[in-house]
Amino acid sequence: MTPHDVPRYVRHARRFTFALATLHVLLWLYVMYRTAQSGQIGNTAIGAIFLLSVICLWSLCDHLLGAQVWWMPLLRRSAELEDRLMALERRVEALQASEAIDLAAEGQPRASELVAATLSAHSFPRLAGNAVRAPAQDDPPQSWRDALAAGGLDDARQMLEGWRERKSVDFVARREAELAAAARSTFEQLRARFVSQLREGDFYAALATGRRISSLFPRSRPARDFERIRPLLQRRIGAGGQSEEALIDALPG
Repeated sequence: MTPHDVPRYVRHARRFTFALATLHVLLWLYVMYRTAQSGQIGNTAIGAIFLLSVICLWSLCDHLLGAQVWWMPLLRRSAELEDRLMALERRVEALQASEAIDLAAEGQPRASELVAATLSAHSFPRLAGNAVRAPAQDDPPQSWRDALAAGGLDDARQMLEGWRERKSVDFVARREAELAAAARSTFEQLRARFVSQLREGDFYAALATGRRISSLFPRSRPARDFERIRPLLQRRIGAGGQSEEALIDALPG
């Protein structure tokens, strides 16, 4: 039973109570008639008390079940709030559907499943059929895999920041783990390449690798080492004033 149904049930209860009270009055009139014929005063007193109780019951029901009692406006207000909440729920579902369609238009895979997973089957039974199921795992786009494979950590971080507000928590957590693994792999490769280039005397390449380390991992130890030996590298490239041994000795360990 909803708040909309309460006034109707109250009217039915009021009519039933009044009918019952009317039946009691008729019964009392019959009892009083029989009492007048028999002449028993005690029955007359009992009949008067019975009539008084019926009148009290009638008045009480009229007050509690009347249309103007204090709790009827509350029920009407509750019904209005329920209608507004249902309208708001339908509006939110419509916005979610619009967002899902926009994501599908941007190249998300399995667009029909994405839309069906977003819509409510109760509100949109024709669009969200029971036969359609959402994908178990939302796969990242190919551009994400390409960025990780090419070591484009900056591009991957930008894509991840854009997903934080649009994707689920599990999706973002999986992408963060993939980005962290790619960052560790890239860091190890750049560090080994940097030291190898210094030992081989390829100072131009070492300078470029060091700058990339400082850009991607500014707080790492190799980045601090590079900033310390950067003047030596630049002088070695420009004037040849430092030997390869001096550059290597400047590295810790």
